[in-house]
This record gives sequence, C-alpha cells and structure tokens, in this order.
Amino acid sequence: MNIGERIRKVRRELCLTQTQFANRIGSMQNTITRYERNNRNPSPSVIYSICKEFNVNRKWLETGEGEMFNLTPNNELEALIKKYDLSTTTYVLIKNFLELEKEQRDIIINFAKKVIVNLAETELQEKMLDNLF
Repeated sequence: MNIGERIRKVRRELCLTQTQFANRIGSMQNTITRYERNNRNPSPSVIYSICKEFNVNRKWLETGEGEMFNLTPNNELEALIKKYDLSTTTYVLIKNFLELEKEQRDIIINFAKKVIVNLAETELQEKMLDNLF
C-alpha cells in the first residue's frame, strides 16, 4: 500500500469526504484526489497536517508500519482501546459514537434494542413452528 492509499484509508476510516478531509487540513478536494490516486505526493507539511489533525501515526502514513492512529494513554478512550487490544475500526466506531449528541446515541441504542427484541421474537416463532411440525 502506498501513501496515497493510506491517505484514502484514513479518510474512509474517519467517514469523511475528500472535501471534508481537505478542509480540515487546509487543502483542496482535487489535491486530495491526486494524493489518493498517487498522481502527487504530499509535502512534509501536508503529512504533518494530516497527522496532527487526525491523530495519525506519521510512521504508518509514510511507510505503512505500525498502527494507523496514535493512541496516547492520556486519553481515557484510547487507554481503554489499548487495554483491551481493540482494532482501529473499533476505536473509530466508539469515538464517533461518543461524539454524537445524547439524543442521537439514544436513537442508536433504542434501534439496537428493537432489533434484539425482533430477533428474539423471530427465533421464538421459528421454535414454535418447528414444534408444530
């Protein structure tokens, strides 16, 4: 994987469009496109901006070695992620969930509860049908 592919991976992991990503690092969308397509290499200052803005591990961005994100023990969430050896995807999922407004988190939790109830009801119905036949 080259640096352009790693930039794309960071952007997608954070669920950002190229425009959103570019705005956060003070760049333009078409420049991000060129990086991701390997038509242009990011300058050291762009690499620094990406790492600083998104807490990306510079070594990973430049070489692909190590973890995608820097996990500093000063952050409670990052310490828990490290403690339980959770993946980068799990880190991003939890981080984004916690950044939602309380009402939005409640909607997601209520949705999950509804799915669980519906699955349990479906399983019960299937067992009842199996017993009939």
